[in-house]
Amino acid sequence: MSGQAATHDYRVPAGAPPLDNNMELITTKAGDHKPSQQTITVEINTSFFKNDLNGKQVFFGIAVCEKSKCAGQGTVKSEWEGLPNWHEASKSGFPLYRVTNETYMENIRNAGSRRKRSTSSEFIIGKDTTCPSLDSSVYCNGPLNPGQSYSVIVFACTNGGCTHSYPSGPYNTLVIVVESEFPVGGVVGGVVAVVAAVLVIILASIVVRKRRLGKTTKHTELENIVDIEDSVPKNIPRKRPIRLRELADKVAEKHKDSNLYFAREYEDLKALSAKHATETSETDSNKLKNRYVNILPFDVTRVKLQLTEDDDPSTDFINANYLPGYKSEREYIATQGPIPGTIDDFWRMIWEQNVSIIVMLTLCKEEGRVKCEMYWPENVKEPKQYGDLVVETVSCSTVNFYDFRIFKIKLGDTTRTLKHFHFLQWKDFSANVQNDVMIDFIKNVRNHIRPPDMNGPVVVHCSAGVGRTGTYCALDHLFQVIDDHDLDHSIDIFDLVLNLREHRMFMVQTEQQYVFIHDCVRDYVERKRKEMQGDLLYENVNRAFVADDPIEESMYQNYSNQRTDL
Repeated sequence: MSGQAATHDYRVPAGAPPLDNNMELITTKAGDHKPSQQTITVEINTSFFKNDLNGKQVFFGIAVCEKSKCAGQGTVKSEWEGLPNWHEASKSGFPLYRVTNETYMENIRNAGSRRKRSTSSEFIIGKDTTCPSLDSSVYCNGPLNPGQSYSVIVFACTNGGCTHSYPSGPYNTLVIVVESEFPVGGVVGGVVAVVAAVLVIILASIVVRKRRLGKTTKHTELENIVDIEDSVPKNIPRKRPIRLRELADKVAEKHKDSNLYFAREYEDLKALSAKHATETSETDSNKLKNRYVNILPFDVTRVKLQLTEDDDPSTDFINANYLPGYKSEREYIATQGPIPGTIDDFWRMIWEQNVSIIVMLTLCKEEGRVKCEMYWPENVKEPKQYGDLVVETVSCSTVNFYDFRIFKIKLGDTTRTLKHFHFLQWKDFSANVQNDVMIDFIKNVRNHIRPPDMNGPVVVHCSAGVGRTGTYCALDHLFQVIDDHDLDHSIDIFDLVLNLREHRMFMVQTEQQYVFIHDCVRDYVERKRKEMQGDLLYENVNRAFVADDPIEESMYQNYSNQRTDL
């Protein structure tokens, strides 16, 4: 029995992309990911993105999360499209966020059409050093935090659903190493041994030379030793001026090859940085007044307090140095954030130096660690006594990205007013604040510095008083120079940072902060250029910011000074 053949069309909704359990979507192993302090490199099996068996893939990409914050993978397209961008995720310690955009999808598709056998693609997570927009629709592949563990997820969506890989990793970024690289206790013996070996070599070379040359005077022996000590390179140029109108091009050149030029220049900074004596801070009576055992004030520029009535010589000490600025050789005082035992000394310094502006660049507590003691009365109109001084918080308000407080300080019958600018989103060792946010903050503070506020230095502090503090002082100085000159004027950022380091060690403590200074100055010059052209309608609008690295500002925190009950 036969019948007429019939054909029926059935339309089946698209399903989620199939996931072969035997397929490794991320082929990079946890120990082979070519890390830097802010990036990780992974190999992606892109054949997963080209599998249209269950329907055409309309959306796919790569997502990243800090290892402990990887919850929330979605099964529908809208959930993956709605993941936060880098700007948003970095404020919250990097929960799951998307690092790829539509351009990445097009690149993968085009690569697939040209090379059918292409199944692997290298992807560098965190490679964008500047993220241009705060718009939540813009997905920037911004830098990761140093010394953290991250997991990577790939996902793909059809109109019928989404499939994602299990979190791969963890992949670790490199830890930032502070300039004073050697542990205080653990390598002392090794250092002593190395020094002894060097001395033996020096003495041996002198003896050999003496035997070869016959009778040799003591003067010649001393010259031999000096020659060895002078082997440190002396041909590193200190002066590196750049004309303002050429600044943008010069900064772009330095950003090439993953900031290679910046890295070399920062190494030059460290090689040329001053190493002055710090004897006063290392006396037994002053050691515990330092927050970090390796961040000490130079004797030659340290701020000296007036001795108290008992004439104890240690009562003149505070971990603070004078810094030169644009208008004065003592325009700033750079200091550490007060610890419990130095709060009274801090307020003594404020009074004795006639300070009326304080810029605070750290939170009191970051990532569970105390970075600065709260040295002011927390409640408004409730005065608190610090030594002989009575301090009252008159008002506190949040303006854009910082808290603005006004204090009244009273000693006897004399009362003064103090303005306190507390920036809230700049964590240790970092520079991941939006350039325009930092520019606006510095300009807002500078606009408040008018007579009589110019009678004393501006006190600037973070936790150690070197990294964020040095970056702020350098930018404030440079902005004033730019304001007062045309675009044919030259500035020298390298020499300025060196000059700051002549007065306090480790100013501008990381390469990242050094790069940040250049980027902010470039943007500030561009503002000036537009203003000169009449094109800029400047509005002081709220701008978003980016939270930063939870890395400690120093490896050698003087932990005996820290409270843990805050």
